[in-house]
Amino acid sequence: MTCRVEIVPDPAGLRQEWTDLCDRCVDKTVFLRPSFLLTQGDICAGTWTADYVCVRDDGRLVGLLPLYRRRTMGCRILGFPVSGSTPPFSLIAEAGKEAEVAEAIAAHLKSRRDWDVLRLHKICLDHAPANALADALERHMPLVRKEAETTYLVDTATGSFEEYMATRSRQFRKTLRKAEKQHDGLGALRDLDCPGDLSLDQAMKMVEQVLERSWKGGEDSAGVVRHLKRYAEPALEDGILHLSVATLDGQPLGYQLWFVHAQKAYGFHLAYDVSLPKLSPGHMQLGRAINIAFDTEMQELDLCGSTDYLQKWATGTRTFTELRVVRSGLRSQLIGQAYLRSRDRRHEKARAEVEQVKEDRKQQIRASEDSKE
Repeated sequence: MTCRVEIVPDPAGLRQEWTDLCDRCVDKTVFLRPSFLLTQGDICAGTWTADYVCVRDDGRLVGLLPLYRRRTMGCRILGFPVSGSTPPFSLIAEAGKEAEVAEAIAAHLKSRRDWDVLRLHKICLDHAPANALADALERHMPLVRKEAETTYLVDTATGSFEEYMATRSRQFRKTLRKAEKQHDGLGALRDLDCPGDLSLDQAMKMVEQVLERSWKGGEDSAGVVRHLKRYAEPALEDGILHLSVATLDGQPLGYQLWFVHAQKAYGFHLAYDVSLPKLSPGHMQLGRAINIAFDTEMQELDLCGSTDYLQKWATGTRTFTELRVVRSGLRSQLIGQAYLRSRDRRHEKARAEVEQVKEDRKQQIRASEDSKE
């Protein structure tokens, strides 16, 4: 194979070739598709600039690394377009050509002088393209592998929902039964889906109602809805959107925004009304989603999170690694290491602040409900 590497600053022009390449890649992760990554790039456009690295063999697109660049603290950074809680990205490579594609990209990056730090925030080394990329980078440059996150998944490829539930803890099943009894006599419980029962606009209005009573919403619920809609619109067009809103007598209790592709569902954004803890709306809706996954022969539900709430449902985990390279050279080493130290401190502080906001928001909503009573 003769590889030709090129930089593409406008990846939208690659949409069809890119989609075809995703179909030929062993890593079918939905977040690598153009319907998601182009949206992510647009949302991050004020911070990140597209700098995709493409690999062609006799004109045919066989590899794509969705890099973006930014500059902060004087440091020139190459990486994936991270903004807040960002899903994993990776190298997209044609099956059987991962090693050659990764080698070409690593050699290309080593030859460039327009960056100080390469930081790939979250990559799954269990997948062949990602593993090939990490190995190739390590052959060419000093690579640091840093544990990023371990998330939960539910294997729905075999067995039945009843058999799966029998593997859950006795205490958890007891909690679910109590929540079911709490629903008795309260009204009609129904999940409304988009596409299907609701238009996207109708669904998003209900999402906003849930967010106003969730720790994820608050004063900027409308802003969160606009953000989610930007992801949902291209996903709906691509046929991968599944947005489900749980309702009680027509009033929304929670929602789950999934992307479904290649017999796997990815939980992108989930929220529920925290003023109703006895009804366990989040758990109840997730249980129904898992039940449907078994009935429809879905292979896996990737819960895309690491909270205790999700762990109760999980049958397995997926581990992600952060890859870091600081270019050789005194300037790059000094400024790059300083940036990474500062970034790590800010990240730990932000995580602690999010946990505090979560608890404060829950208490605020529940106190409001108590005062009404």
